[in-house]
Amino acid sequence: AAKRSLRLRATNTLLPARVGSRHGTMAVALTIRPWLVSLRGDLPTRTHEEVTRAAKHLLDRGVKQVLVKLGSEGSLLIANTPQSCSCCAAPEPTVLTQPAIPAPEVVDTTGAGDTFTAAFAVATLQGLGAQEAMEFAAAAASLCVQKYGAQPSLPSLEDTTAWLAQWKNSA
Repeated sequence: AAKRSLRLRATNTLLPARVGSRHGTMAVALTIRPWLVSLRGDLPTRTHEEVTRAAKHLLDRGVKQVLVKLGSEGSLLIANTPQSCSCCAAPEPTVLTQPAIPAPEVVDTTGAGDTFTAAFAVATLQGLGAQEAMEFAAAAASLCVQKYGAQPSLPSLEDTTAWLAQWKNSA
């Protein structure tokens, strides 16, 4: 995934991961250039440490930001936008986290990851910042798991916006 992203000169890479998988799931990267390309990766992501290391590996190779989907554990975004580190002179990447938004009832997780990815891309293209895009994507995925089937469970922009507002008001 890293090699392919570099060849495409990707600016943003979305990296889904299954932390703790007994089979050591390999990462799948989606690259946003002006289009989305699905790539099979070769970076192990069995633990949070491996996920972070894999994301930083992509950043070291010139990728601007890496969004890691962690399923029911939420998501993590690591960006090559340096922020000051008080403990050393070297800049650290920006790290953002977003918890999963709990669904009142989970009936089918089919399509939740794809819904998250699409919603993040839509929010980013609409000009939302990374944290807001992650929140929007989490809300869309939360709505998705409340219905059966991949296509019928895809939420609308209006439903996602309303669900996100409801979640924020209840927090």
